Amino acid sequence: MKNRKILIMALLGFGIALVLGVALIVMRVQPSCWTLGDVPLVYNVTFNETSAESGNAGSRLTGKLQLRPSRAPAVFDWNKPLVLDGLFKPLSYINNGQVFEQFRDFNYNFQVEIDSQCHVQKLSFDGRETFSARRTLQRLMRVLALGREGQYSDFLGDSDMKLVESSDELKVFQRIAIKTAASSVKLEDSVLLDNIKKSEFRFEGKESALWFPKIQVAEELSIYSGAKHEKRNIQYTISMLQVKDEPMMPRAPIASPYRVEKKIGQDLRGNDRPSIYDNVNKTPPAAKDLKSAIEAFREQLSANGVEAKSQLIEFLKAHPEAIKDLQAMIEQNQFTDQELINVLFVLAKVGSDEAQDAMASLISNEGLDRGTRIRTIFAVGEIRLPSGGVIAAIRKEYQSLVSGGAVMDELSSTALLNGGLLAHNLRDVMPGEEDRILGDIEEVYKNAKSSEIKANAIDAMGNSSSLGFWDEISESAKSNSDLERRAAYEAMARVPSDAREQVLIDAMGSDRIAPARLAAIQTLKSVGVKDAQSLEKLKSALAREPDAINRAAAVQIVGQAIPFQPQAKEVLMEQIKKESDPGVLQAAGRFVSAYDIQKAKSAQKP
Repeated sequence: MKNRKILIMALLGFGIALVLGVALIVMRVQPSCWTLGDVPLVYNVTFNETSAESGNAGSRLTGKLQLRPSRAPAVFDWNKPLVLDGLFKPLSYINNGQVFEQFRDFNYNFQVEIDSQCHVQKLSFDGRETFSARRTLQRLMRVLALGREGQYSDFLGDSDMKLVESSDELKVFQRIAIKTAASSVKLEDSVLLDNIKKSEFRFEGKESALWFPKIQVAEELSIYSGAKHEKRNIQYTISMLQVKDEPMMPRAPIASPYRVEKKIGQDLRGNDRPSIYDNVNKTPPAAKDLKSAIEAFREQLSANGVEAKSQLIEFLKAHPEAIKDLQAMIEQNQFTDQELINVLFVLAKVGSDEAQDAMASLISNEGLDRGTRIRTIFAVGEIRLPSGGVIAAIRKEYQSLVSGGAVMDELSSTALLNGGLLAHNLRDVMPGEEDRILGDIEEVYKNAKSSEIKANAIDAMGNSSSLGFWDEISESAKSNSDLERRAAYEAMARVPSDAREQVLIDAMGSDRIAPARLAAIQTLKSVGVKDAQSLEKLKSALAREPDAINRAAAVQIVGQAIPFQPQAKEVLMEQIKKESDPGVLQAAGRFVSAYDIQKAKSAQKP
């Protein structure tokens, strides 16, 4: 018996040793896909795209991409996929010269699954991102993976890639053709390749923790797009540079302000534009029950969103009892993100007691996912005469900030900003409720324990359009906080003080950071310059501006003044004469002829 126990223990020990030995051999043979431990891999990302047909108008996205293991690998994980937590933080987004500040306030989370050959197998997302954000992240990850895998696909489809140069620290690929074209659900979304005029995917340095440290992509493509098969020429560049930065946390304890960009803010106020419903005929809905109404809404939404929403509005007005069932569908997550935000705007446009009760309930339901609650708060700004229940639900979500709370998240931030919009809607209608919300915003500003919260309060002041907040806004324009100053400059676009023009021009010439100066310029562009003295100060600030993006925006202010101030064209021509940046010259070309530009540049030559 004793010998049998010894034999069993010996066999057991041998088995364990054998397993460990095999594991060690496999781990030595198996490529190590991740070598940084818990240190994240961080890339600075820049994405530029232009289209020749739109006068070279284009877009520019900058941000940071972070990847790190979802958990520490275990000893026996060699045959399991490596899962990386991905995080993308936009830093700036400019499209056709317009700056979209709200994009910088989101963190987009996703996961990447890597197989034993260090190849990307799967990308999954948390559902908070828009379709365009998801497509951009997919494209960035496919570019990263190309350097190791030699395979690439994007909006055109699966591509035939040729390795044209290779060494220990350099790989260069060219796209030769499309092997399988990308399919599209709708004909108007179809894209087909006509011709590849230029293509280079350049990977430099040594592969580190999966991918190359420096990546440059440049392509010029001729494509056919849309139902009419229209020919377009596009140029784009992608730059990804590995940097040693502090880890970006998936959830910051204090979120950056959830910005409402000026145009969106105007749209949400309801009385700044005709209702989406007022633009169409109020035809009786064909649907007889909620199920058929939702089916018709889904079918029409992509083809004719206004008609789809108007039909659903009419149905809910005729059948208010269906709103409870619609609320249940929302709570059960039966809608896509695109459908959900449109359904919520429909409820806001219906505006009945039943619709507003449903929205107030969705906002207050702490068991509901935060994305749905945030979207509901966002849609509430469309209600022309908000009920007491809706107002109470919004105020409850930001009350912690009123009492001086140090933690702000997207929920409380969005509630405060839309509180400002509600105050605007309540003006002259329910002045008591308006004053209560304005008082809340003022208390948040006074009690703010961080520049992020104070900037958020300034945004809410701007959304309210209340001139009573001018002192707070102008005070924040002098703050040491970059974020606070930017918020103040942007709020001035919506608070009509006679003093704002001078403050903005001074900021153009004196603010120490380019993004803050750009915020002042964009607001001044919407306000305009009213006299020759202001134009002269603008000229001086423009001459000292080192940032080309800012100069391009500033010359538009000068150009817009030409019909009203004769000397404005002279100021613009002087800037053209000494300007070397093509983007600035392109912006100036919207207001003067090509002949004028050529004449100014010729006069510069000795």
